[in-house]
Amino acid sequence: MPLTRRRAEERFQELQADIAANIRLRIALWFSYAVLLGLLHWFGIRQSPVIWMLFGAAFITTFLIWLLFLKIPITRNPDRLADSYFWLLMADMVGMNIGLLLGGGFGLNGAFIPLIYVVHGSLVFPGVVQRVAMFVVAASLYFAAATAEFAGLIKIDYLFPFLEDAGRDPGIFLTRLVITVAAIPILGFYTNIYANRLQKRREDLWRERDHLATILENLTAGILVVDAKQRVVYANAVAERLLGEVKPIAVGAEITAVGLLSRDQKLREQVLTLIEGARRQNEPQSTVLSMGPLLVSVTPIPLPPPSVSSLNTILILQDVTREKLLDTLKSDFVTIAAHQLRTPLSTLKWTVNELLNESFGKIGEEQASALRNAFSTTENMIHLLGDLLESVRFEEGKFAYEFKPIVLEELAQKASKNAETLAKAKGVEISLALPTPPLPSLVCDPERITFVLSTLIDNALTYNRPGGHVRVILEAKPEEAIIEVQDDGIGIPQQEQTMVFTKFFRASNAIRTEATGYGLGLYIARNIVEGHGGSMWLRSQEGKGSTFGFNLPLNPERLPKEARELGAAYLRLPRLPK
Repeated sequence: MPLTRRRAEERFQELQADIAANIRLRIALWFSYAVLLGLLHWFGIRQSPVIWMLFGAAFITTFLIWLLFLKIPITRNPDRLADSYFWLLMADMVGMNIGLLLGGGFGLNGAFIPLIYVVHGSLVFPGVVQRVAMFVVAASLYFAAATAEFAGLIKIDYLFPFLEDAGRDPGIFLTRLVITVAAIPILGFYTNIYANRLQKRREDLWRERDHLATILENLTAGILVVDAKQRVVYANAVAERLLGEVKPIAVGAEITAVGLLSRDQKLREQVLTLIEGARRQNEPQSTVLSMGPLLVSVTPIPLPPPSVSSLNTILILQDVTREKLLDTLKSDFVTIAAHQLRTPLSTLKWTVNELLNESFGKIGEEQASALRNAFSTTENMIHLLGDLLESVRFEEGKFAYEFKPIVLEELAQKASKNAETLAKAKGVEISLALPTPPLPSLVCDPERITFVLSTLIDNALTYNRPGGHVRVILEAKPEEAIIEVQDDGIGIPQQEQTMVFTKFFRASNAIRTEATGYGLGLYIARNIVEGHGGSMWLRSQEGKGSTFGFNLPLNPERLPKEARELGAAYLRLPRLPK
């Protein structure tokens, strides 16, 4: 909704709220006068028929205000509605006071009714001209009533008979003049001051809200704010477009009745589950959902308890269709290229190996050295292609595991033993610390976890210094096994540590130390650990060494759903419902 239209709608609603407050006041006064007139009639104090007519007219006027300004507004333009209400209120005030004068009932009201109109008009009407006009007319009516009574032109009925001659007393008349020229103006003056302050504060709030709304409307991401009952509090144009809503989303609408959510039950359940999950864990959780032809990243952000009561969760919607398409194309290209290159590289590796084995004749030492370099380079390229394929499988969710019960100490011993050759070549000592008592068996993919251990140990050896030390430490916790690989090598710069587990990243000092490497090992290792329901971390100080660690759950119930289903055949766990 455009800001000008939204501002006009807000002003219209605020004006209606002010009119509704006036109607409530009129109804309270109406009942009060009904009781008063009933008591006067009970005690035999008769009132002029005009008073009873005014009493009925006040009820009819109140009904008309409710009908024309609240139930069926004559216009939704706030300025025109305010003008119409001003003239109706002015006519009502003049007619009411003239009727009271003619009916002799002014003595029961005095300046009370004019003052009500002055205060109400100052608070409702933003224009100074309207406020001044309301004040002048109210003061003039009171002055005219006092003058007419003093001159004997009208007779006002008072509740107590001894007051009937007071209106012609010069002292009383002078007092009324003072009220006219002093009390009512002072009241109007201060009421006007506070009304101006209130109006200025309201405009400041509108301006701040407009600034915020302008920012939100021009974001490339969709913003949808809901309350605790899943009702919409705010939605910008991007959110309306991504949710497939052709009309502006109404404030207070149920989120399940908005656009695609009202037509797609699966999508509706996914969004509600995402919101509830974020609220329970009190942290954002992002996922990509299919919304019609688009792929949309949905991130619910739960608001903390000290927030505004009407706000509960902010949904950030981002169209990632293009990015996902590019990722798919990239993954397809990597997969095809890796498969196409793997066969000729394997053939080349086999051929070089046969040449080294002198299957095709004798070779000299110089030729053998060149062939060994070619064999090593070819083998590295084949490993790279394998890692590329593994990373693509992670991204596509096709990475396969073979879960079974294992003894983690055996995997650690195997990985450490396999690294001894590299440790001797680097001049680095490697040690293994096992827990006492031993770890219980746990469910995992032994081949994948061995890859994680080997990657961490090989990195610790590769980026260490001659005479350095690598420590592999296993530790038992009540619900998990902790594995850490510590080294006293080159470490990782502080500003680069957040990127260590991203694909193709290598630290700047690591590139200077070891030219070869592709930055895929840690990326794959972290995904493997997370696929086992664990997490991986890093502690490092440049120039003093690094510690890479990860944990694995001992309780199979903490494994991801797929892992539990695969491990159920071994541990006879209850199958999860599909």
